[in-house]
Amino acid sequence: THRSSGGIALICSMGDGTFVMRTNPDEAFSLRERSHPSGPMTVAATTCRIVSTDIFCEEIARNGLRLLETGLTSSPPEFDKLLYAVVKA
Repeated sequence: THRSSGGIALICSMGDGTFVMRTNPDEAFSLRERSHPSGPMTVAATTCRIVSTDIFCEEIARNGLRLLETGLTSSPPEFDKLLYAVVKA
């Protein structure tokens, strides 16, 4: 763990607080062919999990963190919607 008792942390997760999605984690790192302007290329696959605000807060509490603040923010241009939580250990 990288937390100390009484420490404060910022946790960010992709999502708008309502949409929920999960790809198959068993497919992580399997090789996939993708299109690129220079031509086809082989890359390692990734997985994605997006949770609702309720699930986000529930997981934070279940891991022994106290929720101080939560909301929505963004980090353009890559992430137009992010859930965030300020937590205390």
